[in-house]
Amino acid sequence: MTETQERRPKMVIFDKDGTLIDFDFMWASWVEKLSKDMAMLCRKRKISLVNESLDAKLFPLLGYDSEKRTVVSGGMLCCTPMHKIRGAVKQMLEVEFSIAGDIAEEILKQTYGTPTPDTSNVK
Repeated sequence: MTETQERRPKMVIFDKDGTLIDFDFMWASWVEKLSKDMAMLCRKRKISLVNESLDAKLFPLLGYDSEKRTVVSGGMLCCTPMHKIRGAVKQMLEVEFSIAGDIAEEILKQTYGTPTPDTSNVK
């Protein structure tokens, strides 16, 4: 048996109504950690960026209501593939915070990842 055959799933379950995975918790934790990690990395790199202003740009961009800790219906988090969300975040860093494209890419390489239902970690 090849490695590909061993790793092939036997079943796929779609949890579209949140019965198995708390969708808002998973994405709330993910987007909050992404913002915190990006801000921390910018501080380490001496890039002038205020965490509150990052939240003010990032959360609406992604369709996240930080007061309610919920994903906004129709927003990027609920309706957009991860690679497109990543591209939008990169563009936001470049346009809103005047961060060079190669630096924005490096920030995302170190902070951006796929959330998991158990920890919703970024990286």
